[in-house]
Amino acid sequence: MLLKSLPEDFMVEELPAFQLLESGPYAIYRLWKCNFNTEDAIQLVCKRFNIRRSDVKFAGTKDRNAITTQYISIHRNNRKLVLDEENIKLGYCGFANEPISLGCLAGNTFELIIRDIAPEERIIFEQNMHALSDTDAFYLPNYFDEQRFSTNNVAIGLCILKNDFKGAIEHIKNSAQKEGYYEKEAVEHLARLPTDYIGALKKIPPKILLMYIHAVQSKIYNELLRQSIIELDEHARDILYSQGIFAFSQDYLVYTRLCDHSLPLLGFSTPSTPALKKQIDALSITPRNFIIRAIPELSCEGTERNAMMHVINFTSEKIDDTTLKLSFTLLKGCYATMVVKGLFN
Repeated sequence: MLLKSLPEDFMVEELPAFQLLESGPYAIYRLWKCNFNTEDAIQLVCKRFNIRRSDVKFAGTKDRNAITTQYISIHRNNRKLVLDEENIKLGYCGFANEPISLGCLAGNTFELIIRDIAPEERIIFEQNMHALSDTDAFYLPNYFDEQRFSTNNVAIGLCILKNDFKGAIEHIKNSAQKEGYYEKEAVEHLARLPTDYIGALKKIPPKILLMYIHAVQSKIYNELLRQSIIELDEHARDILYSQGIFAFSQDYLVYTRLCDHSLPLLGFSTPSTPALKKQIDALSITPRNFIIRAIPELSCEGTERNAMMHVINFTSEKIDDTTLKLSFTLLKGCYATMVVKGLFN
């Protein structure tokens, strides 16, 4: 089975949760891109129109190997910018009183093409569809998928949490050739000031640095979710991934039982439980590690995340014997790739 073999095989569009105004301090734009990650696309926009990066905000990052549409805000901009190139387009929408943030996003709609489906994979998919009674709405485990972890996001995040800023920079240096503009800028800063590891990290915007911290939270959350599933279904099927194991139940009643359940995204205020303590002990951290005094904006109080994601408006269309088109909507923060894993495993 192949997913994302072509950019047009993975299409995602944000569902905005904001109202446009005729005037306001923030100009809202619709950003369409192909084969661009969000940060690199915004960096191009900033250079092209001489805009400070700090004046541009967005709700969530989108995959590079995809065709994506999302919204960005630009502070104090009334020029109604237009960008129309082969792989990136920017269109003016209106104004708002607040910048775009995660709270401005209701969810995302997806259209995926799954290619080279093996006969046994199609059988599993059809069995799952039958178990769901061909409904257009159902629950699946709300795991964080591989995009969250990239090459070594967890290793970088753990170094930051343990105040090992030199170690964090070493990991960033090892991945700088594969990552975005700001990682390279951090490496260049260190070439000028070889021991200023905190200064080098601060060359990376807090929103990106937080992704490293979030990767640690996500790894722990995924394991807590796996344990929750296997406690209800000891025969759940295991799927290996870079950070451990995903568990998928063959009994959809398990998912229904967990649909109102939430699990912690660890922070300095997160209450301890035996299951959580086991996970953080394995990483040699405590909740207090999430107070990062050297870079306070990275400190995380902690929150919770739904154990199940609600897949709605689901349709599947057979293109040929080895190709399917799936369309569906997810709430913000949920991974379309996990829908594919959940239905084909």
